[in-house]
Amino acid sequence: MPLIGYWPMDGNAQDKSGYGGHGTLNGSPSTIPALRPGGEGSALKFQTSSAQYINYGSVANIGTKDFAVSAWCRIINGAIVNGVAVKRSFVSTSEVGWRVGFSTTNRPFFTLCDGLSTRVETTWGAALSTGVVYHVVWNFDRDTACFAFVNGAQHGSGTNVLTTHQGSVTNTQPLVTGGNRSDLPITQYADIEVDDLRIFDHYLSTGEIATLYEHGLRRLLGAVSIKMLRARTRANLLRAKVTAPMLRSKGKVVLVG
Repeated sequence: MPLIGYWPMDGNAQDKSGYGGHGTLNGSPSTIPALRPGGEGSALKFQTSSAQYINYGSVANIGTKDFAVSAWCRIINGAIVNGVAVKRSFVSTSEVGWRVGFSTTNRPFFTLCDGLSTRVETTWGAALSTGVVYHVVWNFDRDTACFAFVNGAQHGSGTNVLTTHQGSVTNTQPLVTGGNRSDLPITQYADIEVDDLRIFDHYLSTGEIATLYEHGLRRLLGAVSIKMLRARTRANLLRAKVTAPMLRSKGKVVLVG
């Protein structure tokens, strides 16, 4: 799955894709425990009241390609539009660029415009819950439409035909997280937590989306299984009132009578 941008959000805005799209934190977003299952690393919390956002510079210039945006998110305030990845301002309805995030009704949304016709935008499916962590993918097939996937499954549908937007969406605007428009200075902000933001230079298959989601779950299940095993081992030892001496062999505890 070729990446053109990968920001783990581990307390900073460093790009791990190899493309050097390192961002600048503005307004001191809070570092919080990871939203990714398994508790690895950390995430960033953006709040409107503190004017917090990331400016990555003019990166993720897609041109005419299909593309996809993936992130673990938790909506803090559903009463405002929450921008996860924004590369478009609001100068006009025909301004070139794109953005993805959540609507004021907590539904995944996107906007895209190639400048050759009026922007296309939509929201999908049922509202997501405030305060709940979701893995979301905004998946752009420029020959057909954009689709949203939540926790590995397609989330509703919408009228968002992209066939009239075959031109380039590359622009000079910065890519922004935590803001709802990318023209500087930022004047509209988001109340959202974001982790593991990735941008791909192609339309993701359902298998690739499932892999992104299930990889996190495997880490979580692995952590839970270890904890359960340790708890069960302690309980068994106490129940049996084991007093035998224990020897350590190659990192394992071995009971000997």
